[in-house]
Amino acid sequence: MLADADGPIAECRVPLPCSSIQTWAGSTSSFGIVAICGSIDGSRKFPRGHVTLVDVRGLDLNVRSCKLTNAYVLDGCLFLVDSRLYLVAADAQGYLTVWNYLAFDIPLRAWQAHKGTAERVLRRPHAPFQFLSCGGDGKVRLWEMPRVTEIQAFGIGRDRRRVVTDIACSPAGDAFGATSGEKCYLLDIRSKGTSSMFGLRSEARSFTWSEDGFPIAVGGTNGVLALFDVRMNGSPFTAVQTFTGRIRRVRWHRDNLLSCSENATAAIWRRASQLGNRFMRTKLLDSHQGCVSDVDSLSTDKIVTCGLDRSMKVWSYPQARM
Repeated sequence: MLADADGPIAECRVPLPCSSIQTWAGSTSSFGIVAICGSIDGSRKFPRGHVTLVDVRGLDLNVRSCKLTNAYVLDGCLFLVDSRLYLVAADAQGYLTVWNYLAFDIPLRAWQAHKGTAERVLRRPHAPFQFLSCGGDGKVRLWEMPRVTEIQAFGIGRDRRRVVTDIACSPAGDAFGATSGEKCYLLDIRSKGTSSMFGLRSEARSFTWSEDGFPIAVGGTNGVLALFDVRMNGSPFTAVQTFTGRIRRVRWHRDNLLSCSENATAAIWRRASQLGNRFMRTKLLDSHQGCVSDVDSLSTDKIVTCGLDRSMKVWSYPQARM
């Protein structure tokens, strides 16, 4: 379905409410696959969830498959291994489940990776066979495909029982950041040591690492988007009150930041100074009815959003930047 010029360039309805979105881009920007995760009724209280795959071909969006699960699915990750596309999903019971994209009906494996919830899962850059997960046991775990074996486990912070709410890898893939409580921790994968720690004035919900490797962004439950320099262990060099509701997700897209919140909006932020210590909002993406659950970049010129209103929308990046 196409939208008007001021809104998304394409959109589609999905069978169930969406809480997380992950994209995989094909060899051209006209083709991609989107994995959408969520629960039956849009909340964590309901025990069942879903994983939905959407094919993107130009401006045509087609729901390929919707898989019901026995637990609320919090996140998913698409990645290639030996020319095969896999999907890994993390759920509220601490389980990770792996599917082959071409044989989506039957999972290859499901196992309890974390005690409590499994909050996030993401692929490790420059290591196509590896991915990371985090959860309610206060740990980040590094896994290897296709045998799905655990390589390392990292305890986050002094209170190792606090939930790790988000993780993001450095561009080189040699380090990662994790949010837990009001702190964001940076850890080296080889040494397993904490290299830096940054604090917020509210619970840190989402974290992202810039492409040049120095600025990181952390979104809090108070709607504040804080930016830090990984070379400086201390206070943020800038903090912006982005939304009235809590931030659900922050991501880098090229030189700009994407963020979304529970107040039915997503936004694009660009650097307003050469030093990168000031950001200004360039576009508000506000066509969802209710909470915008997640935002991601499908290609260099396309952004996708999803929400509890059971919709997925595609936005043109040049258009959104104006």
